[in-house]
Amino acid sequence: MLLISTHQERVATKAALLQPPPSTDKAVDRHSSGFDCLVIVARRACAEMLSTPNCYLRLRDYDDSLGLLSYAMRDLSQDKKDDKAGYFAAKVAMMDRFGPDAKFAHLIERVQDQENPLFAAAFRRPLDLHGAVREWNGNEAKTAVIEWSRGTLQEAVDAAFEWRDVDGRREIWRSSKPKFMQVLYRSDEKHPLQLHQVRHFSVTTEAPAPFEAHTCWYHLIAMVRMGEGGKEPDKVRTFCTAGRTVSLARRGIVCTSPNWSVSDAIARQYYMVFVLHGDSLAPSDSDKPFKCTEHCDLVDEFDEEMGRT
Repeated sequence: MLLISTHQERVATKAALLQPPPSTDKAVDRHSSGFDCLVIVARRACAEMLSTPNCYLRLRDYDDSLGLLSYAMRDLSQDKKDDKAGYFAAKVAMMDRFGPDAKFAHLIERVQDQENPLFAAAFRRPLDLHGAVREWNGNEAKTAVIEWSRGTLQEAVDAAFEWRDVDGRREIWRSSKPKFMQVLYRSDEKHPLQLHQVRHFSVTTEAPAPFEAHTCWYHLIAMVRMGEGGKEPDKVRTFCTAGRTVSLARRGIVCTSPNWSVSDAIARQYYMVFVLHGDSLAPSDSDKPFKCTEHCDLVDEFDEEMGRT
């Protein structure tokens, strides 16, 4: 497992987590796009959790039943070729643990059913008009994904955190202010979006008088396009919070092909992960990918942030 005890280790680990996993076996890699997407998304989220002490401590101490986090935090350096066989064996074992359906849509549902610090519920218990809290019914407490198919991303988010009528009761669904927000978007082939339209959104958290409501900003860090049918692979892209694409292309890894975008004029489902950020960053207009090393801007920014904590 990658080391995160010291400041220097956390900086180096964040750079390592932004790298794609190595190829293992052609027969396995050809049918593991969904699993590879899940691991890349988890590693990207883990990298963000290292940015604040309370989050990386939770990451260090957390032991998930599926073993996803410990697997995602493995050192996947291409320089350690002697461990490639071990990584291949671990990958096959993890895929067996998740079950026979290796599509990303199924795998992410399995992860969301488990308690973990990466994909927490998006809502707090709702309040009624008198400020009384209602207990959750059924699976409401696990609601972690905001579904979106029309209008803008901000409109979809605003609609999720608003007043609702539930069993004759007027109540407001409030944000739990999680570290990560998840959005499931169904595209319209006749009206494709541009990447800058899904870069970020804001959530206003309710506050009792005399306190003022607070606005939180979330920025896109990962996107998975879910393949349809048995042959189309799932594909993934990751981003820094300022908007630039992280280069994931690696020979043999089907899911990291860069030749796709949310702006493609096809109807597909896109799973997106957004990270909480204190300010509204102006997203980059450039969609040109960059390769992340220990000295790239993203890690330098992280290094400076950790130096202030």
